[in-house]
Amino acid sequence: MTRMIPTLAAAGIAAAIAISGLAGVSFAQSQADAIKERQAAMKDNGKEAKIIAEYAKSGKGSAKAVQAAAEKIVATAGKLVGLFPAGSSEDDAVGKAGKTRAKAAIWKDMAKFKEHDEALKKAAEGVAKAAASGDQKMVADAAKDLNAACGSCHKDFRSAAKKSRARGFAARRAPASLIWRVAPRAAQGPPFFCFTSATPAATSPDSRTAALSWRPRPRSPARR
Repeated sequence: MTRMIPTLAAAGIAAAIAISGLAGVSFAQSQADAIKERQAAMKDNGKEAKIIAEYAKSGKGSAKAVQAAAEKIVATAGKLVGLFPAGSSEDDAVGKAGKTRAKAAIWKDMAKFKEHDEALKKAAEGVAKAAASGDQKMVADAAKDLNAACGSCHKDFRSAAKKSRARGFAARRAPASLIWRVAPRAAQGPPFFCFTSATPAATSPDSRTAALSWRPRPRSPARR
């Protein structure tokens, strides 16, 4: 009997470790699901905001559609805070995997985050009320408050989007004044590419706007 006690104890420890591991996986999964759900909710908010903005700016759409869009934002705002569980910021492993841009500052100042959420809800309710009146100017004024509520929260609690490699490359493109041309074929060999700072008008018909910022070295006459 005494020999069985260590065996039972070891089995109990192993079971506890297994349960703990499963709990960890479940917790991480719930965080991942929350990230996906809130990203989908924000995407939907963006679609509704577009409907509101188009009507406010040019009268495109209808006041009824604007009212419905605003009411959807109100409903989303009511559940938004619950979609930000602890451990799901951009600094957490689950957050990095889910490509979230939620700053850790949310959980350091949850009270302020809730204030932003309440401001969003209140602003959306204002848009819905204005749309119910059918007055486009009232909708436009209310839409400004909604836009401000969204922007204020994003400024405090959402990180800026990271530039893609393609965008970074585009940013490094050569200035428009830098033109490349094909040098005339020499008797010694084939043509080569070179750069010139001349304006397009001053170059030959073969000139093209530079697409790269590197500057190849012209070959010497002896090597052409």
